[in-house]
Amino acid sequence: MRAIFFLFFLIVTSHAWAIDRNEQQCDANIAGTFSYYKLAVSRSKEWCYAKNKNGDAQCDFEYSVHGLWPQCATGYPSNCATGAFAEDPIDKRAIMEFMPSKYLIKHEWEKHGRCAGLKRSSYFHTIENLYRNLHLPSLPPGRYTYDKLIATLTKNQTALRPEHIELACDEDMNGPRASATTLDEIRICYDRNGNFTACTEREKSCSKLTTLEVRY
Repeated sequence: MRAIFFLFFLIVTSHAWAIDRNEQQCDANIAGTFSYYKLAVSRSKEWCYAKNKNGDAQCDFEYSVHGLWPQCATGYPSNCATGAFAEDPIDKRAIMEFMPSKYLIKHEWEKHGRCAGLKRSSYFHTIENLYRNLHLPSLPPGRYTYDKLIATLTKNQTALRPEHIELACDEDMNGPRASATTLDEIRICYDRNGNFTACTEREKSCSKLTTLEVRY
């Protein structure tokens, strides 16, 4: 019995040590050592209105991808170092169908994508696969409580639960028509295998509001 207990203790201790080491490496911006992904989906027409950029390519979309962000248990890595192998060719025209901004394609890869420990093409394929399988409903303009909006987002996707979702209402605050009470972004958390998982840290800008607005 003591031998079994000691073996169990070693397994638990080793697992805890591995998690702690991974978190330290993630905090140190070492590529591939993150805990989970956060897919940030922009409310594109809200972005265009808030920024007064109605001629931008993404303004024809209700939703578009802002980025896919590797996350530590707390915080996130950024600007990770990668070898030249990671900088493989990508099809920007295809990527523009779900991330319609050449600036974002470059910026998101450099700040977040390199931390995934993937080749650049694999990173954007991962984004596309997650986004194409995320069936977000069209949201009619109006005012919503936080809980009602979460219920609307999860209604037709049974595997998606409230703990998998983060809402942001302060993403576009440097725009001339920005508002701190409008839904700017929907973020969904996934494990490294692409399954929904709980967000260990959440943006609080929407959840602290009594009601929030969908303008477009």
